[in-house]
Amino acid sequence: MQLLEDTEVYRVRAPDRQTAALKIARAIGSPTIARAYAHEARILEVLNGEPAPSLLAQGTWQGHDYLVTKWCSGVQAMQSASDLRGASGSAGRRARLIDLCVQVAASFDQLHQTGIIHGDVSYRNIFDDDLGKVSVIDFGASRIESDSDQAKVARQGVPEFFEPEWAAAARDGREIPLPTLKGEQYALGALIY
Repeated sequence: MQLLEDTEVYRVRAPDRQTAALKIARAIGSPTIARAYAHEARILEVLNGEPAPSLLAQGTWQGHDYLVTKWCSGVQAMQSASDLRGASGSAGRRARLIDLCVQVAASFDQLHQTGIIHGDVSYRNIFDDDLGKVSVIDFGASRIESDSDQAKVARQGVPEFFEPEWAAAARDGREIPLPTLKGEQYALGALIY
């Protein structure tokens, strides 16, 4: 489904015939990837399937670290929004577009109520299924707000959605701040707009 510099993502079928997503490291035995996958698995365990896919398995296969999650059906929410905006102005489509925006905000509110900061607000990480359920994926850059011992993870996301504090730090050559709830709310507002 996706090929990145350090990771490959596949749509697979689990032994119980359930469709799943397999995220596997391209490098063998990378301690950085192992830490990142363990971190993401911890976040997914905290969320327990809402509004994110459930963690099904985590481990190593032939030296490659991997995660397996429940498959998120549907399309990227941005594609749904584009389809709804491009339609010929029906009131029903406009109401569905507004509802989609509300569902996206509610999904991030659910994350934030759990103390999770996603850290990578992007149209690539939000899915809308045929029933109007929104799921958020890719928690590699996430953090638990109360976890003061958490190692810093690289900031991810779309630059147009970064909060003003990020932009000021980048402009001034200062260390980029960790994602915050307020910063993520800004990013989410920019994405929805």
